[in-house]
Amino acid sequence: MTKVWIIETGDYEERYVFGIAETLEAAVSFIKSVYPFPYLVEWSDPYIYNVKSVTLYGYFSEVLKHSTSHYAEYYISEMEVQV
Repeated sequence: MTKVWIIETGDYEERYVFGIAETLEAAVSFIKSVYPFPYLVEWSDPYIYNVKSVTLYGYFSEVLKHSTSHYAEYYISEMEVQV
């Protein structure tokens, strides 16, 4: 068995897989890389619910010609998979 980190986004009723990473640090880096310029995003520290479940919030501080009143929310959870 191998451990991976599953990245999900969406709401509680409908989440979808956004990515898979080998480490928590790689998952956080991947999420942050999705929002290049012109997005200016203020990222929260990863909020750890328990050892295997983390939430990361990104608050949009500036997006050219777009509203900044929204945020991105990603759920990162550890899972064992068989390879």
